[in-house]
Amino acid sequence: TISPEPQIGLTDAVLTGQGLILQTAQRPPQICLGAVQESYPPQCSGPEVVGLKWEQMPSMEQAGDVRWGEARVVGTLIDDVFTLIEAPSEATFPVEPDVGTGADPYPQLCNDPYRTGGDGLEIESDAGLIAEEDWGRVLEAYDGYVGSWVSGVSTYNVLVTGDPDQAYADLQGVWPGGLCIEQRQAPTYVDVRHAQDALSRSDVSGLQGSVPVPSGGLEVDVMLADTETTNSIYQAVSAYLQPDDVQIVSALLPRG
Repeated sequence: TISPEPQIGLTDAVLTGQGLILQTAQRPPQICLGAVQESYPPQCSGPEVVGLKWEQMPSMEQAGDVRWGEARVVGTLIDDVFTLIEAPSEATFPVEPDVGTGADPYPQLCNDPYRTGGDGLEIESDAGLIAEEDWGRVLEAYDGYVGSWVSGVSTYNVLVTGDPDQAYADLQGVWPGGLCIEQRQAPTYVDVRHAQDALSRSDVSGLQGSVPVPSGGLEVDVMLADTETTNSIYQAVSAYLQPDDVQIVSALLPRG
């Protein structure tokens, strides 16, 4: 679902996507393509769905006057109204993060994460949670910090724009678990957060949220990545990020 290039004329095209379809009382059904509140019954919002017959849904739950179910839909989107041209079919959640390649997108970056000691601290222990909170603050304030992720039991893999050996010397005494550091020419975490703030203040249509990418850059979730929306995102973050630093994820895509 990642759209690396602007899509043109999607509002006139047949689109497909998947999400939670929800209907309350006498209101028309909606398809929720973004976040869903995990209450019972669930709560969410999205485009109105026209042409839905609940008996055609692959599955459905009901509580009081609320009914809902997950489905893949095919139709057109005009003025925030999604008109079905086919009956809903079974959704295929979740999408594999490796897009079927089998590759680990966040591998361990070194073979010797305990080269200066370390006790294999368990992150989910009380001591580990306290250490991780302090560690997170140190990382975010560190000059040239790009992003990080955990591998194994307690090894932090950290990307920096500067000298990785110097970063290791600066940081290895802070985290009691394993530590791997690699240099990466990518936007810093500080710039990514600034870009997030700028995006949240913008008027990008169909914006559903954004999150820093551990390997650098920003992932932006939108309802529909048409040309106008894509260009608006690039413009909103242009003071901090280049287009190649932004991964735009479109909930609706042209049917192939």
